[in-house]
Order: sequence, then C-alpha cells, then structure tokens
Amino acid sequence: MIPAYIHHACIVDMEKKLEDDHKDSYCHQFRYKMVVTKNKNKIYLPFLLGLACAAGLILGSQLNFTQEQSLFSSNSKKEKLNRLIDYIEYEYVDEVNTDSIVDVTVNKILENLDPHSVYIPKKEYASVTENMNGDFVGIGVSFYQVEDTIVVIQPMKGGPSEKIGIKGGDRILYAND
Repeated sequence: MIPAYIHHACIVDMEKKLEDDHKDSYCHQFRYKMVVTKNKNKIYLPFLLGLACAAGLILGSQLNFTQEQSLFSSNSKKEKLNRLIDYIEYEYVDEVNTDSIVDVTVNKILENLDPHSVYIPKKEYASVTENMNGDFVGIGVSFYQVEDTIVVIQPMKGGPSEKIGIKGGDRILYAND
C-alpha cells in the first residue's frame, strides 16, 4: 500500500501535467490498478460470502451438538462398557478408582464363563509369574497365587493330585493340617 502523501503527490502531479506522454507515469498506473482491483474484489465478494455460508451450513449439519447420546444407546458392547466407565469416572460424585472396577468386572465376566478362569491384574502379574516359574512338590501341582487363593496350573503326571482328580484351574481354598 502506498502512503497517502505519495498518492496525493501523484494526483497533484497529474493535474499539473496533462500531456499524453505522461499518462504512463507511475501515478497513472497506480490509479488505474487501484480502480481495477476494487472492481475485481466487488465481483468476488458475494461469491466468497455465499461459499462461506454454504460451507458453514454443511459443517453445521454434520456436527450435531444438540443430540445427547444415551448411556446405553449404542449397540456395541465394548462401547457400552467404555461409556459406563467414562460416566463413572467423570460424573460420579465421589472419587472412584476405575481400574479396580475394571479388574472386578473382568473377573466376574470370566467367572461366569468358566469357574476355573481368573484374571490377573497388572500390579499382581510380577508376583504371579514369579510363583509360576517354580514347581512345588507336596501334593504334586504347579500353581500360582491370586490374593488369598491358590490356583492350580496343572497337576504333575502321576502325582497324588492327579490321582484324586485335581485339574488345571482348580482353586485351593484350604488344606487339612
């Protein structure tokens, strides 16, 4: 953009010199370009405004923020569980450890599928794998411990536990002295 004092000087200069050979001067070119540029902008302005409005309508119809989704409106089972956990985590009044809720939920699901299946939470995994690495002799089973329960991995072939019918996944709740 040319400062106002230069533009004014060009107009004054043009008024002084009316000769045809000076029409190609910088001032005349500047004035002509200014008029042409203004007219071009006037032509494209309604088109650009219309395009912006159309884009806004299309995007606005795609992003529907007014419709709230129900907690259980989804058909996906995983999505229902995720929404429930998110709802508890962010909307429940008291602070809740959602990791423990997930661990309990997974354990309950596995218990319903198979009473011999067990879920090992991440924090207990190291101690469980440590117990699983060794074989223990006595009743003839390999086992691991989850909290206060001993879970049989497998009985030793020909051992006393195999003879009485203990199988992998069985839980040992107590033993006689």
